[in-house]
Amino acid sequence: MAVDAYPRIVATLIRVTGDWTLAEDCAQEAERRALLDRAAEL
Repeated sequence: MAVDAYPRIVATLIRVTGDWTLAEDCAQEAERRALLDRAAEL
């Protein structure tokens, strides 16, 4: 996940869920999974 996109992603998730903590957790989990998927492709 691009560093500059992270705040926009979290802001969108906050608007959707209404929960700051859940939004942060979801964004972090998505980033973790993307990194694992990318590593598996190499």
